[in-house]
Amino acid sequence: MTTSIPSTLDLVSAPNFVSALEALAPEYSLIAEEDFVPANTDVGEAAATALWAATRMETEREALASTFPSFVAYLNKLVPVAQAAMQAQFDFDAASTPPESLPELEAKLSNARGLLLADIEGLIRRGLLDRKDLPDTGTPNSHRNLAYGVGALVSLLRENWTKISARTALTLEELDEAQQLSQRMAVSVVVRERGPSALGKSTLVRRQTFTLLFRTYDELRRAYSFLRWKEKDADDFCPSLYVNQRSRPYQRKKEDSAAS
Repeated sequence: MTTSIPSTLDLVSAPNFVSALEALAPEYSLIAEEDFVPANTDVGEAAATALWAATRMETEREALASTFPSFVAYLNKLVPVAQAAMQAQFDFDAASTPPESLPELEAKLSNARGLLLADIEGLIRRGLLDRKDLPDTGTPNSHRNLAYGVGALVSLLRENWTKISARTALTLEELDEAQQLSQRMAVSVVVRERGPSALGKSTLVRRQTFTLLFRTYDELRRAYSFLRWKEKDADDFCPSLYVNQRSRPYQRKKEDSAAS
């Protein structure tokens, strides 16, 4: 039986980043400061790189299970760990940046909500979306409801993007912007409610989740370096989470040519 492998877009669009962060709290909270790995890279990009690599690693799951069966646990864990690290970065960014004026953010988000709903209604009338799949966003009578409602609408459109992209006036850039607005509103509400203590906590969680991500990913890189040894593409198959350590595809080809 063939298992469907999700795309990177599926993994990034999944509305479960907060859940992933909460679910992993018992594990990452045990990581002490002296055990932190250096986070001198863009944690959000590192998490996105891990999600991208996860889709490639899935194509070699059987080889991994056959050669290094104990490492399958790391592969099963990689996606939620990367999602948790990305959410931790979102929370850190929000806590370390002065929150926008909520009325100004509310106006932008309300406008985005109107555009999304108008386009979704047109797609439903054309039979490209089913009304029963429309998320119950409730009444946008609070900043929190408005934020999560827009986030749910964005997820619906992303999940159906292949089918609707040629029939909608919306662009992926607009979906990204709406998603960012919803995230900023959600975390601005939290920052306003919790005050300055949010920054200290988000800094700690960011370092802990990145350390957990690095440990998980590094174990898999070790295994896949062996599995992809003949192909000589391990660095391209699962690149380093540190931007300045990533090799470029053409660089490996040049080195091979020079050696032959």
